[in-house]
Formats: sequence, C-alpha cells, structure tokens
Amino acid sequence: MTLPKTSEWPRWVIGLWLVILIGSAVAVVCSGVAAGLRNQRPAIALQFAPGDARALSRMADTSLLVEDGQLRDPSEPRRYARAALARDATLPASWRVLGLTAPDGSALSVELLETAERLSRRDAPTQLALIEFAVGRGDILGALGHYDILLRISSAYDAVLFPVLVGASTEPQIRQVLGQQLLRAPMWRRRFLAYMVNAATPYPVQADLFSAIAKGGKAFPDSDIVASQATNSALGGNYVIARHLYGLVAPGEVTQRLRNGGFDKDGGVPPFDWQYDSDGALTVAVASFGPGRRLEIISERGDGARAARQLLFLTPGRYRLAAQVGAIEGEPAGRPYMTMTCADAGTPLLTVDTQPKARRVAGMVSVPNGCAVQWLELGMRQDPNGARAAAWVDGVAIDRVGD
Repeated sequence: MTLPKTSEWPRWVIGLWLVILIGSAVAVVCSGVAAGLRNQRPAIALQFAPGDARALSRMADTSLLVEDGQLRDPSEPRRYARAALARDATLPASWRVLGLTAPDGSALSVELLETAERLSRRDAPTQLALIEFAVGRGDILGALGHYDILLRISSAYDAVLFPVLVGASTEPQIRQVLGQQLLRAPMWRRRFLAYMVNAATPYPVQADLFSAIAKGGKAFPDSDIVASQATNSALGGNYVIARHLYGLVAPGEVTQRLRNGGFDKDGGVPPFDWQYDSDGALTVAVASFGPGRRLEIISERGDGARAARQLLFLTPGRYRLAAQVGAIEGEPAGRPYMTMTCADAGTPLLTVDTQPKARRVAGMVSVPNGCAVQWLELGMRQDPNGARAAAWVDGVAIDRVGD
C-alpha cells in the first residue's frame, strides 16, 4: 500500500497532525516546567501537570507541616499521598506521610514507615520517625540503628543527634548498647568521640565507651582521642580515670614504674610519659649524646624551675630513685634536682639535690598508704648569683627495695 504524498492529504488530516504535534509539545513543556517546580513549588507544578506523582508526593509532605506544635488536619496530606502512590508506588515520602497520619503507635503506622524505609533508607524524616517509635517501645538497639543510618547519610545531622546520644549515654543500659555499636567502627565514630570529649561528658561515661571500643586490651584506631583525654583527665586531677584511659592506649606501659627513663623514645602520652616544660625560665631539650639521648636543661639567667615531670602509680612500699647527672661540656655547671610528691595531697616524699659532676645520684623513698598516685619532677635550682647554668639528666630509674 502506497501512502499519498502529503501535498495530496486533505486539509483536515494535516490540521489533525498539527494539533497532535502542538499538544505533544505543550505536554512536554508542561512536564518540564512541573519537573523544575515540583520540589520547591509543588502547587504550581500541579497546575502544569495535575497528575505529576512527585509533585503530589511533595504536596503531601509539605501539607503535613506543624503549626503551633500540632499537625494539620491529616485528610489533605493523606489525599495527596494516595494520589501520588496511585501513579507511582515507589515514593517513600508518600508512604511516610500515610504512616505519620495513621493512628499514633499503631502497627499500621509502623508498617507504613518501614515500607518507606525499604524504598529509601536515606529519607531522613522516615528515620527520625522510626527513632521516635523505637524509643517509645524501649527498643534501644533499634533506635541506635536508625541513628546510625542518619549519621551515615550526612555529617549535617551530627549537631542534632550527637547531643542526644551523649545525654542518653549517661544511662548505663543505653551506654552499653551504644558501646557495642561503636565497637563495630561506624563511619561516624571518630566524629562522635571528638564531640563527646569536647562536650564535658562525665569522665566515667567516656571511660566506659572507650573501654567498649578497646578490643582485647589492644589500642584501637581512635587512640589519639583517648590519649588526649587521658592527658586532660590527669592534668585535671582525675587520676583513676586517667590511668584507665592510658591503659587502653598503652596497655604495656601503664604497669611500668617509670617510662622512658633514658629519654630515648619520642612521643608517648604525657604526663604518663615525660611532660617537658619550657616556659621561658628554662630551655629544655632532649639531645643526642653518644649512642643514646639525654635531657638537657639550660637556665639563661640562673632561674630555677621545673624541666620535666611524669605521673607515677607506685604501690605502697620502699623505692630507690636514681639518675645520672652531669655538666654540659662548655657550659657553666647547674644544679639539677629530682622530687617526688603525692599527687592528691601534694605531700613531699623525696627531694634529691645534685651537683652535675657526671655521677650517679640516688635517694630512698617510702610511698605510704593512701598515696596511689605520685608526681616525679626534674628541674633546675636557681643559681645564687643569677648566672647562666646548664646540666643534663639521664638514666632515671625507680627500683623497689624489699617487699
């Protein structure tokens, strides 16, 4: 069959084709306009495309807004949601709207919200609604599961969710479940730990959560955060918590009487490892000397001050504190000293004053009951004439004497 040439078509056929082409073009334009407006101006989008499923779903969502703490009449959002789902059953927002407008706490409400979640785990309002339902029925693990999803979606939710998690973690039961979740190393764990230590969270809560993360007594990837908090708690006088945290990041070191007595290791966690002072009165440096290293202390104006200190956890008993001291070649001699005090009460236990003549110095000290934590301090005595002074200290050691 051969079609006639278009020049031979009746005018009404040509007119019909023109109407169809124009109608199609208008439909395409309207659809494009609706697509551009459906998120921000869904009502206008529906004027161009009354059957646009996504615009209907957006209308369902926006018509559910809260006024004075109360939800609007649910009939309108439900009508939009049903109209949207009749055209596209894969729209999570519409299922969520139906779930939120169902009877509070009903099985149907939860079922509809779970349908929305299956369609898109990234729908944040659905996750927030499911958190509320989980909390309402005492499902801590379920609620934290939805927290996890939200925090994976975007770090923008940190500011909203982290304060709630920190506040809830003061409850031992919630803290235990949260610790189990943190142990699995979710992608937001480091962000949460950093927030927690900066939010004045009680030290026992922090210690419990850090302990939950530690695996078999070994250090874990976020050990720098724990180490920083161990330092802060020690300097703040929270010695029991400080020792516990230090034990998490350095389990092999916490039981040592003294750490790095030869000044040969870099890093560490002060003040459990050496905390060096250089406040202007003294110049303090760890310098290479021969096969090892030593602590060098220089006082430009003969000032006396502390050069270094370390927090100790010696059990009651008698100990021998010893060190090697000497003069730095080419420098005027100084007078280094060592002291040990009870950390809690500040009670002096031992003072060893020395003259730097390249000799071993030592002193005996008794640690009494009730003195579970001690400060060991190394420093330089003031020069009577205010003259420049220098000395070095090395080989610091503490040995127990007798039982």
